[in-house]
Amino acid sequence: SASLQGYEWLQDKVTSEAVQSLQARLKQLQPIAEQLACSLAQLAIAWCLRNESISSVLLGVSDATQLRENLGALQVLQQLTPENIGQMDAILGNRPLGRRDSRI
Repeated sequence: SASLQGYEWLQDKVTSEAVQSLQARLKQLQPIAEQLACSLAQLAIAWCLRNESISSVLLGVSDATQLRENLGALQVLQQLTPENIGQMDAILGNRPLGRRDSRI
């Protein structure tokens, strides 16, 4: 495969087993996002917000459109069910420890 000289390290990172595993998990999350009619970014933000142990979620945006998209996670949060969250936790394998999820 063609590569840019000096960027072989990036190709190694992108094709690593960890990245491939992450990509597979994102593909598994896609049907949940589709069911909730949201983007994966909105689903991820809502997943963070639903945990009462998290007091704030920092959004990195580059323009107003991206900010509006990310703020749509607030509506997704209202749609999350214990079943959705259980599915996401099973896929991700990183359920937050701490107090009960009381925002759903």
